[in-house]
This record gives sequence, structure tokens and C-alpha cells, in this order.
Amino acid sequence: MDNQKLILTKLDQVVEQIREQIIAGEYERGERLKQADIALKLGVSVTPVREALKALEMEGYVRSFPNRGIYIPEYSERDIQEIFQVRLMLEEFLVTQALDHIQPSDIDDLQRVQDQFLACLREQDYVGMRIANVKFHFKLYEAAGCQQTLQFVRVLWAKYPFGFQDQKNIRRFELINREHQAILDMLRAGDRQGVLEHFRHHLMAGKQWLDKFSP
Repeated sequence: MDNQKLILTKLDQVVEQIREQIIAGEYERGERLKQADIALKLGVSVTPVREALKALEMEGYVRSFPNRGIYIPEYSERDIQEIFQVRLMLEEFLVTQALDHIQPSDIDDLQRVQDQFLACLREQDYVGMRIANVKFHFKLYEAAGCQQTLQFVRVLWAKYPFGFQDQKNIRRFELINREHQAILDMLRAGDRQGVLEHFRHHLMAGKQWLDKFSP
């Protein structure tokens, strides 16, 4: 039983790592994923990678094609517009719920992630910043305790084009740093309306930036 639990825990970790890498833009839309390369990168065998990709396909992060392999799916501009509107609705709901349940320790965890983001920003580590951004959002959402909605949001993030051109992103990442810190400041101050206003501005600003610079 203990061995089975260990295997499941390891698989969960691999799923989470690959999920973060996809959202962080380490792979291009339409790119084929090679299990051996991912296993080498993560320092694991191919078996948990294969199982993790099966789980991620059910969530919409990857798509398999017989005799062709596993790919990062592509979506149309119309799809992206629809996805964003649903994201906005569900993520605002999660933040609203999180405000009813968030603890000082949760805010401290968010600050640590934000500190990681800032360190990556100073190094211009784009992948590191994207991963820290993912962690920041989902740590906040997890405080809501709404597992079903959280799962829907994970699926929507899987479909969203976060990996747009790096050379156009440094200014956006600087703004993300300020926006995240503003949300944290409002959380510490207990300013519920301020959190919601800053959060909505944060999502809308990201969407406007994507519309401006996406191909």
C-alpha cells in the first residue's frame, strides 16, 4: 500500500510539473512531445511520463494522434476569446470564495511565490516567471476550497496561449509583478473590494497584452 501511495505521489508530481511547463510556454502550440526527452528533463523514467501525459490528455493539455504522437493542441482566435470570457467568470468566482477562507499562512505562501517571480524577473528568466505566475494564481484559487471549479479552470488554462513572444514580454512581466504585489497588499489590508478590482484589472491587462502582441 505504501509503495502504491509513493508511485501515485510521484505520478502526481510529474503531472504537475508537465502541466506547469505547458502553461508556462515551454512548449509551442502544435509541438510534438517526446516522452524520453521529458523524462530526461524531469529526471524520471518514461513510465510516469507516459501515465502523466494520459492524465493531461483527459484535462485537455495534450492531444494524441494514432501513429503520429502526442502534441500540444492549437486553438483558433474565436476559441481563445471564448476561453477568456469563461476564465474571467470562473476565476473571479474563485477569488471571491477565497476571500472568505484565506488564512495569513496562505498569504505568506503567496508572497513567497511572488518573491520567486521577482527573482526570476531580475534574471529575465521567462520560463521561471511563467511558472511562478501559474503558482501564484492557483495558490490563490486553491484557498477557495472549490475543487470542481478549480478543475474547470485548470482545463481552461491548458487551452490558453501563454507562451507568446518573449522579447515582447519583459514589460508585461514587470507589470505582472506590480499587479500581483498590489493584490497581495490588498489581501494583507483586508480590502475585499480592492482585491477584486485589482484581480479583474490583472486578468484584463493580460488579455489586452495578448491581443496586442499575439501573431
